[in-house]
Amino acid sequence: MLSEAPPAAPTSSERSSFFNELRDEFAIVKREAVSSTPLVRRLILLSLVLVIAALILSITAHGKLPQAVSAAGPLGVSVVTPDGKTALPVTAPVKLTAQPDNVAKNEKVSYTWTFGDGATGNGVDVAHTYANYGYYEVVVTARDAQGQQARATVTLNVLPPAPQAVIKATQDRAYSYILSADGTSSKGAELRYYWDFGDGHVSDSGDDRQASHLYLAAGTYTLTLTVVDVAGQQSVATKQITVKKL
Repeated sequence: MLSEAPPAAPTSSERSSFFNELRDEFAIVKREAVSSTPLVRRLILLSLVLVIAALILSITAHGKLPQAVSAAGPLGVSVVTPDGKTALPVTAPVKLTAQPDNVAKNEKVSYTWTFGDGATGNGVDVAHTYANYGYYEVVVTARDAQGQQARATVTLNVLPPAPQAVIKATQDRAYSYILSADGTSSKGAELRYYWDFGDGHVSDSGDDRQASHLYLAAGTYTLTLTVVDVAGQQSVATKQITVKKL
């Protein structure tokens, strides 16, 4: 079914003609009111009321008057994260703030949030704790009193707890040149293990939780284990190794 086309807006010449007629009508009313009897004046007042009613009907026929807003431009919104960071720890609530743009003073704006893990929230300030580390897209939607909407998104890298490297090292009592190093007590998410034996030799495959090494000379060496988790966070542990002469 075809819908009826909306009435065309009046041209500038039509508006000018309408207001000229209205001005002339008021001039006649004013002139008659000066020399009229009380009864006639009442009739003139009634005529004035009818003229005002006709003005209102004319405005209605050509569209509603625009609502006055003190803010310029369409509604906008952005997401503010703590210290501007988007990489945040999983162990603490993530605090987020909606920052609106082009909002009139004292105007009410509502905010709804989705946190990317199925949870939702409301309000200009929210806090949310993620159960697991990973990447999450947060979306905030703002709605003002005029029905305008604006949306902003931010991707958060929720980090696992910081890793902790732990070294256990043993040497053969009879032949202290042989070292067994163990990093399995280290803590972290999906760790990689990198060993430096302090004599120029390293084990950098990342797969060796346990490593063995043969020192070729007596002396004191610094054994270093660096663990790196899935988020790229690092932890380093060191241990002094003394190799005695035979």
